[in-house]
Amino acid sequence: MRLGLALIAICFLLGCATSQADEAPLSPILLEDRQWAIESYNDGTSLVHWHDLFSRAGWIRFTGGTVDGASACGGFVGTYRLVENEITIEAGVILAGSCLRQDGRQPVNTWPLNEAVLNALNGTRTITREHNGLVLRDGAGQPQIFLTSPEATSP
Repeated sequence: MRLGLALIAICFLLGCATSQADEAPLSPILLEDRQWAIESYNDGTSLVHWHDLFSRAGWIRFTGGTVDGASACGGFVGTYRLVENEITIEAGVILAGSCLRQDGRQPVNTWPLNEAVLNALNGTRTITREHNGLVLRDGAGQPQIFLTSPEATSP
């Protein structure tokens, strides 16, 4: 499992080549009405693996123009607009809390972590399908967030 995550992380950082099928526009059905796990996010300097820091998974859901989720032990909500494989997201923290780190220690201040996830999420992003998930990239093509394990949410 660690090897698989390491390969995904390397691909995420280096921007693995994608096939024509991966570049096809995403339908709202693929992205929307599903809960996605936040596997990794760009904190502005490096790729951060969610499970290396926290015992609870971060998640995100896109439903009819509204985005919500949990990042770094805080909740967020906002709006999004999807046009083919480009998404523009505007979200903000609505609740900050605390949770245990993977090593059992509680973070002193979760605000910077919430902000880092939102910085990686917010803005106009290109979505590509890679491996078993989605990658949201900024205008320069740099990966910002890697999402996996979509599960259909209840209507």
